[in-house]
Amino acid sequence: VFNQLGDLPGQWIVSKHSPIICSQASLDDYRVFFRKGGSSSVNRLDTVSLGLGEEDIRKIQRQVLNTRGDILFARGIVLFEGETEEQALPLFAERYFSEHPNSLGLSLVGVGGDGGYAPFLRLASTFGIPWWIFSDGEPNTVANVESALTKVSEPPISTNPRVVVLPAGGNFETYIASEGRHAHLVKMIIDTTATTEQHRNALEAEWSGESDPEGAVVAELKSAKTRYAPRIPGALADLPIPNIVADLLGRVAAAIKPARRSEEHTSE
Repeated sequence: VFNQLGDLPGQWIVSKHSPIICSQASLDDYRVFFRKGGSSSVNRLDTVSLGLGEEDIRKIQRQVLNTRGDILFARGIVLFEGETEEQALPLFAERYFSEHPNSLGLSLVGVGGDGGYAPFLRLASTFGIPWWIFSDGEPNTVANVESALTKVSEPPISTNPRVVVLPAGGNFETYIASEGRHAHLVKMIIDTTATTEQHRNALEAEWSGESDPEGAVVAELKSAKTRYAPRIPGALADLPIPNIVADLLGRVAAAIKPARRSEEHTSE
């Protein structure tokens, strides 16, 4: 249908909450309507004035719109690079907000590695969609985040309240296993991998003799990210939400919760 509309002469407008339609349209044809309180604005992505080259446009189209076009309709976007975060953070968010983040209009999006932030930031910044970054603290990752922020004329990490970086140069697995949480994660790992009662007893003996249980948990979580990531929030359900995760979600809540009744986001 969209291709048939494109063959019609003259100017035409399609108003649709559809990521599929978005993935077919040209970036220069997008108009995002945003209402906040009693005022409305219309934003567009002018690829020429922004100085976007062919490769920049291709990345936005391929890495963002072809797979995550739904972010155009979000009230807020949380970006991160890791596979573990992609599965665990939505569950932490659901616990924090006591409702699914989708019901708040919040999209939690993995960018496919620390080099993937720029296309998402360009789109969100241009269309006025609030965004946050939850980044690993490894030096190369931090450098790539700083580079992405520079590309969209955003302040550096040190002065940017939209960016949360994990401490001590660590990644998400390292952080989630710290601060006394590793014992709960050991139980989750055993529950996940034990096939028989005899196997469980052997695993418990093996873990009880581990000289560096925290480091071993990190290595195990990294070895099977898709298996363990969705189980991490449940394993930590009796503990407070990790401080840095709660800090991130608190920043998000302060921005999007007061706006829920007064703000509508549409795209044409």
